[in-house]
Amino acid sequence: MIPPAVMAQMGRWSVLPPFNWTSELLIQSLLNRYGIVCREIVQAEGISWGEVAPHFTVFENLSRVHRGYFIKGLGGVQYALPQALAILGASSEMPARCWALAWTDPANPYLYGPEWPAVSPGAKKPTGDYLVLAAGRPVLVAAGRNLRLQTVGTASPALVEEALRALIPALYPAYPDQKIIVQSFDGEPANRS
Repeated sequence: MIPPAVMAQMGRWSVLPPFNWTSELLIQSLLNRYGIVCREIVQAEGISWGEVAPHFTVFENLSRVHRGYFIKGLGGVQYALPQALAILGASSEMPARCWALAWTDPANPYLYGPEWPAVSPGAKKPTGDYLVLAAGRPVLVAAGRNLRLQTVGTASPALVEEALRALIPALYPAYPDQKIIVQSFDGEPANRS
């Protein structure tokens, strides 16, 4: 038995619940895949949040993840790897660069949120096959084999041009050996926009 005087000097501590390896592998794979995990992301993977939430708390107590509110519009309890937070912190200092994602890509942050970010008053969540982001904000949505392009919010012509440059390489694997034809741009036929 440890004397009370020694216990007082040890600081605050508690015994962690037993941890099973299957749960640890599941939690680690979610964190490695997404970097930041919340209820919506876990449920999109077909896993019950109530089943894994206690394990995230254990990871937090072991200092393997940080808990906070990192992505606006997603669940209030979010867990992030320290590396993901470092990238998020550095992204505010980086110049805006565009990248394209398939709409169903797990890295698409707007796939899980029920609401579309407020880029303009009354904006509806667009649907499409590809989403182009610039500095984490949606710029362009592309839908269909004959592309229907839609800008999101107010983007300068230079930013839309950069978004198109990011979109084209993402389309080549989807449509190999085929012409990429733009049918419409912001709801107007391409030959009139």
